[in-house]
Amino acid sequence: MESEDEVVVGTTLYRVSPSGRLHIPGCSHLQVTDRDKLVEASPEDRARLELCSECGDEIRGVGRRTFASLDAALEALPLAVENRPRVREIVRDVEHSRVWIPNGGSYVALGYTDGRPAAAYVNRGFVDVRDESLSPPYERHELPNFAGRGIGGAAGRAERPTATCPQCHMSLPASGVCECSE
Repeated sequence: MESEDEVVVGTTLYRVSPSGRLHIPGCSHLQVTDRDKLVEASPEDRARLELCSECGDEIRGVGRRTFASLDAALEALPLAVENRPRVREIVRDVEHSRVWIPNGGSYVALGYTDGRPAAAYVNRGFVDVRDESLSPPYERHELPNFAGRGIGGAAGRAERPTATCPQCHMSLPASGVCECSE
């Protein structure tokens, strides 16, 4: 990075590869990255690697939308309704004084107003909760419909089983009546 401003200097950043960009743990670019592949950026990494623009905006609070409650933020995130009870259970004891969604709209963050790192990141498929005893210091809790790393928007969706015609063994149309039976 060219020169880090005071806000960025106080932020723990991570990289996945030696030549990639630097990210904060909640970055949408890391949503499908295994936590054990994250490497805390060294001073040398910080000097030579670029900061992800989404993370730079998030660190500085650019475009951040704040919410009065977790539930209000979950409505704005479009988190699957079936995951909300589990999210509430995971973050029930997480101390925080602020709830926000970053400009990119990729997660809900629970954090503080005093500059400490976010206490939790609620993503569409998992929740990362800060735990200083870990490296990186976030524990991942997968949500019931988490599909992991996928390709394209349909990855992880279960296909609806189709009925087959007992005579010609072709898939039946939505009407349930095969053309071979007509």
